[in-house]
Amino acid sequence: MSRLASLSTPQRSRASPSPSPSPAPAPASPSRQTETTHHRMLKLVLAEVRNVLSTWDEILLVDGMRVGKGCIDEATEME
Repeated sequence: MSRLASLSTPQRSRASPSPSPSPAPAPASPSRQTETTHHRMLKLVLAEVRNVLSTWDEILLVDGMRVGKGCIDEATEME
């Protein structure tokens, strides 16, 4: 049977179309596969330290300037 003839004639083995397979989930990155609970805990601790330092910088900029200005004003009044 030629190729053209096989395409035009229905085949009994393919009477019902087979469902297409669902796509496989994307594999996780290699670094994600080797990450342990200790790594995740260390990431959380480092993120918390980063947040604390950011908050400290914000407080220092606002309150530090106010305290510095207060010290300069007090020194000026004493003279």
